[in-house]
Amino acid sequence: MMKKATPYKINSISELHSLFGLKKPDHPLVSVIDFELLKFGDSEIWKSFYYDFYCVACKKVLPGSLNTGKVIMILMKV
Repeated sequence: MMKKATPYKINSISELHSLFGLKKPDHPLVSVIDFELLKFGDSEIWKSFYYDFYCVACKKVLPGSLNTGKVIMILMKV
């Protein structure tokens, strides 16, 4: 039987920024990220991960559109 990989825990918004190749966040507890700027790379982390903070994703969709639109992710550490 094949053993499942243990999910990688992302502990902070700063760590998430680093993993995505983004500049350090302006504030340690709140960040806004444009999904179009994200770089997932080939890291094994993206196969199974979770984070220790809240995420609110906002998606702009035009009525009747099948386009995925633009997604903004708002991260908050509490």
